[in-house]
Amino acid sequence: MDLGKTNSFNLFISKHGVKLLYFLFALLILVEGFTFSKIVPFGQTPDEIAHYEMIEEEFGTSGYVDEMTYVLWYMAGYGGLPRSEQTGVNTVAAEAVSGIKFTQSLSITDFKPNIRILRHLPAGLGFYAGIALGLPMASCARLAEILTVLFFVVMSLLTVWVAPVKKEVFALTMLLPTYLQQCTSINYDSVLLPCCLFLFAYILKLYYSEDKVRWGNMALILALSLVILVTKPPYILILISMFIIPLDHYELKIGSKFELAGFVKKYIWFFVAAGVAMVAMLFYIGRNNPDIKTIMSDIFSPLDFLRLLKRTFFEYFLAHIRQVVGVFGWLDSGVSVACVVIVLLFMVYVIVFKAEKTDLKLNVKRRLILLLSSFGVFMLIEIALQSWTYLHLGFGRDVGVAVYKQYMREIPHIMGIQGRYWLPCVPITLIALSGNKERKYKWLYFAIQFVFYVGLFIYVTALLYERYWAA
Repeated sequence: MDLGKTNSFNLFISKHGVKLLYFLFALLILVEGFTFSKIVPFGQTPDEIAHYEMIEEEFGTSGYVDEMTYVLWYMAGYGGLPRSEQTGVNTVAAEAVSGIKFTQSLSITDFKPNIRILRHLPAGLGFYAGIALGLPMASCARLAEILTVLFFVVMSLLTVWVAPVKKEVFALTMLLPTYLQQCTSINYDSVLLPCCLFLFAYILKLYYSEDKVRWGNMALILALSLVILVTKPPYILILISMFIIPLDHYELKIGSKFELAGFVKKYIWFFVAAGVAMVAMLFYIGRNNPDIKTIMSDIFSPLDFLRLLKRTFFEYFLAHIRQVVGVFGWLDSGVSVACVVIVLLFMVYVIVFKAEKTDLKLNVKRRLILLLSSFGVFMLIEIALQSWTYLHLGFGRDVGVAVYKQYMREIPHIMGIQGRYWLPCVPITLIALSGNKERKYKWLYFAIQFVFYVGLFIYVTALLYERYWAA
C-alpha cells in the first residue's frame, strides 16, 4: 500500500469528513423522506384522519375532511388497513376513486385561522393548495404530504448544519424509522419533532460559539418555543438545556446602558425566588385543573407514583423502546427485536468518541443539566398521560387531590404511552452521555454510518412494502 496515498486520504477525511457526512445525510434524508411518504398509505399513521380534522379546525374551514374520509377512508378501503396485518392496499379500489374531486370550491374568505395553525402548517398549506387548484382528493392528500416532507428535509438539514458537535447524533435520531414515519405523514409530530431538535441544536450552537447571545438569538428561540407550546407543551422543558450557557455569554442590551443578563446575574437569587414564587402561584391559581391535581397527587404521594411508574414500565418498557426505533402504521407492524438491539448498540458506538475538534467541553454540571432537561420532558409526558388515563377510564375530575391519590393506586398502569413521544429526548440524552475523546480512523467511522443507514433503510422499506403492497 502506498503510504503517501493513505496519508493523503486520511488528511482529506480529517478535513472534509464532516462535510462529506453532511452531504450523504442530505441525500439519505431526501430519498428516505419521500420513500416513507409514498410507501406508507393514506391514513396509516395513528389518528391521521383526526389530524386532518384538526387542520380543518385550525384553518377555519369545514366539509372537506368529511368528503375525503368517505371517499378515501371507506370507498378506497384505507380504513380497513389499521391493525389488520394480513390486509394490504386495495389498489383497484384506490385507483377507482383517484380522480374524485371535492364538491365544494375554496375561497380565500373561507379561512378563519387561529394560532394552532402552526401545528400542521406545512400539511395544511399543501392540502388547501390542492383544493384551490381543483385537484382530486387523493392528490390533495399527497400534496399535503409533499409539503410535510419538504419541511422535514429543510429542518433536518438546518439542524445538522447548526449543530456544532455530534452532528451524527442528530442524524441518527432523524433517520430512526419511527421519526421518519412521523415526519413524513399528517400529524403534528411532523412540525413538533423537527422544531424540538433544531431548538436543541441551536442551544448547543450558542454554547459552543464565541459570539454573544443577543436579542436576535433569543427571538428565534422564542419563535420555536411558541410552536412547541402550541403543539405539545411538555417539550418546552427542552429550554432547561439553555442553563448550560453561562450568563456571561449573554449580551441583551436595553437601550445604551442597561444589560439584562448582567442585571440577572447580579440579583440571581432574587430571580430564583421570584421564579419559585411564580410556579407556586400558578399551581395555586390552577389548583382545580385536573392536570395540576395529578401533579400535586404525585408530589404528595411519591412512593405511590414510583409504584405506578414501575407497573407501567415493568410490563411495557421493551415495547416502548421498540416504538422509539421503528413501529409503523397504527402500531400494527414494526422492526424486529434484533434490529432494535443493533440500533441501540449503534447509538453507543456513535457517542463513545467525538469526531470534531473542540476546545470547549461539556463538564459534569452541564451534562446533568441536559439530563435534567430530558428527564423533565419525559416526566411531564408521563404525568400528562396519567391525567388522560383518569379521563379515559371515566374517573371523576372534579374531586380533591386526596381522591387523585386513590386513582393512582387503582389504575394498573399509565395508558396511551408510545415510544415516539420520547424522540426529542434521544439527542439530548445521547449528547449528555457522549465521550470527549477524539475518534481515530474517521473515514471508517463515516463509512460505517453510511452502510448502517442504507442497510436500515433497505430493511424497513422491505418491511413496509410487505405490509402494505405485497398482497
